[in-house]
Amino acid sequence: MSKMQNPFIWHDLMTSDVEAAKKFYDDVVGWNFEKQMPAYTVTLADGIGLGGIMATPPDMKNMSPVRTGYVFTHDVDDSVSV
Repeated sequence: MSKMQNPFIWHDLMTSDVEAAKKFYDDVVGWNFEKQMPAYTVTLADGIGLGGIMATPPDMKNMSPVRTGYVFTHDVDDSVSV
């Protein structure tokens, strides 16, 4: 049995179409959004921040969307040991 029982605490999405992503997540799961900086919007579920959406930088415009998940742990070495 895996010792990895640490929750994901934040999810970022980098995409070429931020507005389409916001519409998708609003329609599908009912998330709300709060612009934090010109290039970063926080995603909210029931008023609680759970991630963010940002535009793909111009010099990476041909890149596919990327989602990054952040995992909570008190001890990285213990969490990944077998």
